[in-house]
Amino acid sequence: MHRNLFTLGYLLKRPEVIRYYNEFLRTQFLSYEDLKAMQEEQLKKIIHFAYENVPYYTKLFEKLGLKPNDINVIKDLERLPILTKMIIKKNWQDFIPRNIGKYRYVNGSTGGSTGEPLKYRMSLEDYERGTALLYRGFGYAGYKLGDKVAVIAGSSLIPTTRSETKKKIQNFFLNTRHYSSFNMSEQKL
Repeated sequence: MHRNLFTLGYLLKRPEVIRYYNEFLRTQFLSYEDLKAMQEEQLKKIIHFAYENVPYYTKLFEKLGLKPNDINVIKDLERLPILTKMIIKKNWQDFIPRNIGKYRYVNGSTGGSTGEPLKYRMSLEDYERGTALLYRGFGYAGYKLGDKVAVIAGSSLIPTTRSETKKKIQNFFLNTRHYSSFNMSEQKL
């Protein structure tokens, strides 16, 4: 029964999660060559998007004397410097895509376990893909959509922006319970 409620919940709120989940199940056992070809196609798309829309990458490519077509395969990524939290913080405005108004996105933040939390935004499409990949990953351990899940996490992983009623409804459909790791005790566990 919970599998049906779980699927219904996502079909009503975020139907793309189920579509991506099914796509990832279908493609997960493709050959290495086929998976690499798919990844490199996606790489080309994201490099072109970043160059054309994200000021930081436009400037970086110009500084390095690169064009988007110079990055075609995974090995080509070695031509780009490693992106750090410090670079993102120093250039925050340059990471906002020029065409951000065309996209729906969610804001997030890291937990700050290595110091100061890093705030970020993620397209709704990437968020939905990430959720689908999470469920597929759970499946490697035997999880099936709608199985009970207990999430024990710090505050950055437990959403707090929704009303209590919305959280309860979502948790019911997803068959999930959240517990804070900060006040975890043997009795609560």
